Amino acid sequence: MEEVLTRIEHQLLLQQQKHQLRAEIQERKRAEQSLEVSLRVVSHDLRNPVLGLSMVLNNCLKRADPDQTELSLPRQTLEQMARSCERQLALINSLVESQHWEQQGVPLVLRRLDLGTLVRDFAEEWSLGLGEQEVTLNLNLGENLPAIMGDANFIWRVLENLLANSLKYNPLPRPQPLSITITVTAIDQTLTCRVKDNGVGVDLAIADRVFERYQRGDRENNPLGLGLGLYVCKLIVEPHGGQIGLNTAVSRGQRFTLPSPGKRLCLKF
Repeated sequence: MEEVLTRIEHQLLLQQQKHQLRAEIQERKRAEQSLEVSLRVVSHDLRNPVLGLSMVLNNCLKRADPDQTELSLPRQTLEQMARSCERQLALINSLVESQHWEQQGVPLVLRRLDLGTLVRDFAEEWSLGLGEQEVTLNLNLGENLPAIMGDANFIWRVLENLLANSLKYNPLPRPQPLSITITVTAIDQTLTCRVKDNGVGVDLAIADRVFERYQRGDRENNPLGLGLGLYVCKLIVEPHGGQIGLNTAVSRGQRFTLPSPGKRLCLKF
């Protein structure tokens, strides 16, 4: 009898160890998947500041005499390049911890924020490099826009990803110059920011999946990419307490809304 009990205890111990080992393996797989996503997010997001800086430098070289060995740059250009570098450094610092986003959330620092000023600064930094790309960036900002509570760096990244998305899915040569318009309006103490272009638009067949990880369009002009831009926007929006989605009625229009302080954040694309 004692031998039978010993065998039963041994079998129970083995089953417990198997369950524990299986749980550890699953946890390891989840950690590896999270790390993989983090590394892909890092590589994706680091391209955007470099893209802006590259456009500025290439435009300066195109305007210069090919025989010139020394070039002088306007102070405004140098300041924009410096800001782009600073933003990239800030991005690197924040992305070091990106593997924790899905498990612990995006590390937001919420402060009162003037979205109109943020959008103007964003447009100023990007406009200089867009001209030579046959891209016009227009602003339509409402008057007396209320302040919001948000993380300026991460909201900047949402705008940056949307603009980069328009450029990627409307590459040169284009049938017509690309026009991108950022509109900010206030309705019932809620700010609505719309980013719209006159390009190819979003394929409605994948409208319900565009914010999923690794999701890319299947158009012929779909550029190489990992399909993380809008997924990153989702990771940023939801910790703000917001929602994110595609306005399928206007496939070329993307929008998000931000309430003034004291109201729950709601972002919609």
